[in-house]
Amino acid sequence: MPQVEKITTRELREYVASNETLIVDALDRPAMMASRQGEMIKLFFPKRRFSSTLLFPKALRFAKNGLRLKPLGIAAPYPKRIISCPERKTHIVVYDRLPGEDLRQLVLAGNDEGLDKLPHYLARLHELGVYFRGIHLGNILWSSAGRFGLIDIAGMNFKSAALGFRHRVKNLAHLLNTRNDYEIFDHFGRDCFLDQYGLAARLESCKLADLKKNLLAS
Repeated sequence: MPQVEKITTRELREYVASNETLIVDALDRPAMMASRQGEMIKLFFPKRRFSSTLLFPKALRFAKNGLRLKPLGIAAPYPKRIISCPERKTHIVVYDRLPGEDLRQLVLAGNDEGLDKLPHYLARLHELGVYFRGIHLGNILWSSAGRFGLIDIAGMNFKSAALGFRHRVKNLAHLLNTRNDYEIFDHFGRDCFLDQYGLAARLESCKLADLKKNLLAS
């Protein structure tokens, strides 16, 4: 983990002003920026006055997860710098830009290639014991080289073995039922997606049937 660099409020303002804002949050604060060198800059602000993030800031979870994903061969933000402004309780993580575009944008533009391969990728994540709590199509990248990547990785757990059935169901449910992606999976076919996932995950027919029973119930 890179050593956390401490800056003042004035230095934070100067840093923000010197980089390009790409995304702002609901309070019109810069949430994602880009440096002149092409690096990505993710900013983390406290959500509440009293929060568990004060004990272990979300930015540090984000950076730690990036470090854990790399040896697993999973493309994700790998922290180059971690910056903290204690006066504003604000953290910054700097990392190299990942190749690709998010699957939601690609599918809406008519490119389904990544979505077709997603069940196999998700099965691989689950086999590695990776439980991505923030999973949705906007947080999964697909590159022209045919590779996946994950972003916004602060919400993630790592198991010492492959995910159990309960966690697989919960993770798939979150993916398939995200409001912004619901129509996409309606068009793709949830039953088809689960069949492909079951094949890639080598699920027994009874387990696949249970999976569908949990996820396709009306």
